[in-house]
Order: sequence, then C-alpha cells, then structure tokens
Amino acid sequence: MGSDADLVLFDPARAGVVDERRLHSRAGYDPFNGFALRGLLVLTLARGEVIARDGQFEGQVAAGDISCAIGATRAPSARTAVHYFS
Repeated sequence: MGSDADLVLFDPARAGVVDERRLHSRAGYDPFNGFALRGLLVLTLARGEVIARDGQFEGQVAAGDISCAIGATRAPSARTAVHYFS
C-alpha cells in the first residue's frame, strides 16, 4: 500500500503484425518480422506513470534505475550501462 504501480494491460482479442521498423534492436532485423500476432499490449505503467499506450512510447528517456543481478557483487559501471541501455 502506498507504492507506485508497475502494470501492463494486455488485450488478448487485439491482432497485429510484427514490424521490425518499430522495434528497438541493434541487430537491425527481427526473425519474427511479418508474423501475425493475436493479443497486444494496450498500456504500460511504471512507478504509476504511463510509459506506453497503444504501441507508442510516452515515457521519459533514461528514466529507469539500474539494478544489480541476484548474487552480483557490484553495480555495473556507467560505461556498461550506456552500452546496454542507449
């Protein structure tokens, strides 16, 4: 109680097609490009704020926190974070 919500709303009745031009990947391609999908995300909330709605990003860039993996002895360096999250 009293905490912000992280929530994803999913509509199993919505249909769509994977479009690699809309994905964020360093590879430049997606093996699922053109695949028909049934069920799409409608809304994503992080810390109680809308991050994405109907496939459109509405959040702030670089608004997240870096968490250590379970068992890690230290947080990743800023250089590592830039490599993976930029």
